[in-house]
Amino acid sequence: MKPITASFELLRRIRGVSAEFGVIVAGKVLVILINVLGIKWITHLVDPEVFGRFTLLISYVFIIELLFGVLAQGLARYYFISKEKKEYFTLKKVFFYFVRIIGIIAAAICVVIGIYSGSLVIGMLLFLFAMISGVSNIISLVQNSERHRIIVVIHELFDKILKFGLSGISLLTFGSQEIVILSAYLLAVFLIFSSQYFFYKRKILVVFQQNRISDPTDIFIKYRTDILVYSLPFLIWTLFYYIQINSDKWLIDGFFSAKEVGLYQVINQYGFQLINMATSMLTLFMIPILFKKAGNINETGSIIESVNTNNKVSMLLFGLFVLFIPVTFLIHRILFSFLVSDEFDTYSYLFPYMVFAGGCFALAQILSNNYLISFNTKKLILPKIIVSLSGIIINYFFIKYYGLTGLVIGVVLVNLGYLIWMFLGSLSIKNHLLINLK
Repeated sequence: MKPITASFELLRRIRGVSAEFGVIVAGKVLVILINVLGIKWITHLVDPEVFGRFTLLISYVFIIELLFGVLAQGLARYYFISKEKKEYFTLKKVFFYFVRIIGIIAAAICVVIGIYSGSLVIGMLLFLFAMISGVSNIISLVQNSERHRIIVVIHELFDKILKFGLSGISLLTFGSQEIVILSAYLLAVFLIFSSQYFFYKRKILVVFQQNRISDPTDIFIKYRTDILVYSLPFLIWTLFYYIQINSDKWLIDGFFSAKEVGLYQVINQYGFQLINMATSMLTLFMIPILFKKAGNINETGSIIESVNTNNKVSMLLFGLFVLFIPVTFLIHRILFSFLVSDEFDTYSYLFPYMVFAGGCFALAQILSNNYLISFNTKKLILPKIIVSLSGIIINYFFIKYYGLTGLVIGVVLVNLGYLIWMFLGSLSIKNHLLINLK
């Protein structure tokens, strides 16, 4: 009877995983569709210059999102460990400790932005937007770690619906200004945060309350130290990555104008960002499973299995990109005639190249999971910093001498180099693990 029971249990798990993946895929497809329709609507309500100025404002506080991302990496890695040891509330204290530090940094940055932009109101709105978004993303991470997929997907859907919906209504009501869009975005993230916190209290916090044990200071210090050590490599390259990922927009604004930023951002969102939005569903689905399967640093066999699974997914994605990217060269004109207003289709011919760059970046990010799974985050410092610095330098010289077309080619080269480095690094990690296993 045992083999039969085991077979039924395996089938039950497969059905469960398939259902979870189905929820994520359906949700991401809807998110992408809403994103496409939302950008189409907004580009009909604002001119490229206003869209460009709003893009620049968001780019200034993107560093706050990255800092929360750094924190999220550490929390995700130690979440199951704290849960197993019934030390969740200690981990929660550590979270608030780091949030206070991020809040101080965010306040300083937003004051500078407020002074620079000539409006402290904009600085205050950006601060609230960045902090609420960051905390909201952490709650979503916890929900995802607990595999509450439907809750995560619904909130992601409504995040897009509210941002585009409230922005459109506000623009029609108050006119075409960047502060109008920013205010609508702030209201949207506040509503999403409120809902997420409600579900967090009902679905997660109440369960941990029932199993709460004392959390002495030494455990708090241990978690704080462990998370800091694990996250330090992410923190080191975050500043470089922040400058690199936004240097294209800042350079376009410096060499040309905010209007050109708006035109470029459309191909960036439809090409680079949509590709990464689509592939993020795999990361969202895989990371909790891979981390849980890999276990701790001493379980080499389990870590190898997780790395192999991650590599197989990467190869599958590579095949899909090879088939899809040539198609974009054939349909970019037709696509942009449908996706945006006539004012925004100036650079549609660059769309396929942004798709290619986005594909390279997405694959590289998935391969970089192997470093996280195997507790080798320090080995990411060198490639991340060199790729970021190269990106900044290449972006500057390519836009200076070859204009916006040159900038896009530079973005392609940088992300292709990043993919090659992550591929070689993944091979090295697997070989090292196999040697240790022997």
